[in-house]
Amino acid sequence: MGVDPGKTTGWATGLFHRAAIFENERADDLIPGGIVELKMGQVAGNENGQVDKLIEKVNEFEPDVLVIEDFELRKLLKSRDLLSPVRVGHKLDYAIYNRNRRQYPAVHSEIKIEWQMPALAMTTATDDRLKLWGLYNPGKEHARDGSRHVVTFARRMKVDASLRAKFL
Repeated sequence: MGVDPGKTTGWATGLFHRAAIFENERADDLIPGGIVELKMGQVAGNENGQVDKLIEKVNEFEPDVLVIEDFELRKLLKSRDLLSPVRVGHKLDYAIYNRNRRQYPAVHSEIKIEWQMPALAMTTATDDRLKLWGLYNPGKEHARDGSRHVVTFARRMKVDASLRAKFL
């Protein structure tokens, strides 16, 4: 599951054929055909409410890995909204920590967290590539960004055996 946190937070969850990840190490062989299902959406509102809604999605989809977009300040701006991605991302990280450790240890499997830089997702899963792969959602920009993180992480796992070993 990929999350693009912010004032409006995009999420996406992808289900992949096992062979798409484990057979040969060419990232281009992952898509098309490797994704069984991709669902995406976005949540808005106050940050705590967003995290509550995201945890509902986590509980619904039971991802093995939650990929959260990391944050890198590139502009010197003054705005409370500027740091919303940081706050939402880390609140979600903490909620997953609680879920893993205290709330559901006997019921659910542990979800692993991976932080991923936005530039990596934007260059790996460009709009043109998402369109080519049939994964482009024209109406929901933030949901589309969540899907970028899902696809980018899957491609990274395909070419990096140590990353696969860490998360699968």
